[in-house]
Amino acid sequence: MSKGRLGSSLATPTGLLNLMKPRGITSHDAVARLRKLTHIREMGHAGTLDPDASGVLPIAVGSYTKLINWLELTPKIYRGWMELGVSTSSGDASGEVVARSGPPWPTRLNVTASAAWLVGDGLQIPPRVSALKRNGARLYQLARQGQAVWPSPRPISVGSIAVLEGGGQRWYFEASVGAGTYIRSLVRDWGLLLGHSAHLEELERTGVGSFAVTTAWDLQQLEQMGDQWISALESFESHLSIAVHNLDPGVIPMIAHGRQDVLPHIMGNAEGTIALVGNRDIIAIVTGPPWRFRKVLLKDGAYGAN
Repeated sequence: MSKGRLGSSLATPTGLLNLMKPRGITSHDAVARLRKLTHIREMGHAGTLDPDASGVLPIAVGSYTKLINWLELTPKIYRGWMELGVSTSSGDASGEVVARSGPPWPTRLNVTASAAWLVGDGLQIPPRVSALKRNGARLYQLARQGQAVWPSPRPISVGSIAVLEGGGQRWYFEASVGAGTYIRSLVRDWGLLLGHSAHLEELERTGVGSFAVTTAWDLQQLEQMGDQWISALESFESHLSIAVHNLDPGVIPMIAHGRQDVLPHIMGNAEGTIALVGNRDIIAIVTGPPWRFRKVLLKDGAYGAN
């Protein structure tokens, strides 16, 4: 774990936290509880989870909030229950019933075969109740006002869908998907392929990139740890989606100060977007050639060995 600075004398922890978000709260609520626990304002989540869903929610702390765009956040792995026979306004169990269907219910062979049609790259219409915006307003706000509209289709990628157990109306599945894929919409479309109304009854996210549910921390654990919550922080090594270039100690102060003129001399034959690392800290993110800074994480000499 690396450390930055808060003010002139207080060190603020910096790193990544693999949080297990519980059902019943928003991702924003989860961050708010962490801020209250840690007394750190500079904190953000990578990849929103619906309030009714639980699971892995990567949290960036301190200067690592500037790294979110360069974290490896795919594939996203979900496990959930699909219930046939009922469609809801939101696509999950919290919505109002908008359609029903009845028996006969599909066999496992039917459910597995239809899932294959959802795998691959394609277009998906997101739910009418979501945090997406239309003319500056969130879709869930419009829905509350009786102005629910269908958002525009957008490209998604589905790596796999596997039926794990179930029968009749209820089926337990695992899906591996790319960024921006709504599992609620996936289940809605899956039901249509089966000739049934359908909604997502329950959902857990078990993985985001290299963040896994088996190593996630829940809020109660962290709150019981008190000041020792800091031991749950992870560094960037296994979570970056871009290459790393290790800096010689002598150039670290220049990079931390934003000296763009030194970049061509230290980058050699490298190209693309690269994280510049010194003393096991990410000092800056650069892109080139021609080389320019995308982000400077530790400025004005505010770097240090661990």
